[in-house]
Amino acid sequence: MFYFKLVALIFGVLTITMAPVIVFMPGKYRYFLRSILLREKIAPWVWLPVFAYGALLVLTWYVELNSSVRLSWVVTLLFSLGLVKVYLILFRYSQYREVILQLMEKEKLFQWGLGSLCYVMGIFLLILGLYGFR
Repeated sequence: MFYFKLVALIFGVLTITMAPVIVFMPGKYRYFLRSILLREKIAPWVWLPVFAYGALLVLTWYVELNSSVRLSWVVTLLFSLGLVKVYLILFRYSQYREVILQLMEKEKLFQWGLGSLCYVMGIFLLILGLYGFR
């Protein structure tokens, strides 16, 4: 239970703190994406977060299958959806980079939508972490 509560609270706080950056500083966020995260060629350091995510996902599934925590399947499902992004980064990096950078060039609508989604998901994860795992 403590594992799912901790994971939900950490990712909830990270998601909520990312939303104002996307909405109110879109230029800096686009620059950060273009110059640091999504370079022309895949950076060698990308493998570290991918393996860390894989280890966290394996641990999450292990805890999910070996414990009976109410609503833990929600966190496990959200983590498992991240596998799509990992696949795209590892095996279709140029196409992934192109699509993300094109989406980020759309000014207000995309940034407000992405920021709103971050707020909603962050609040959902915080509520889940605070009240869902009892």
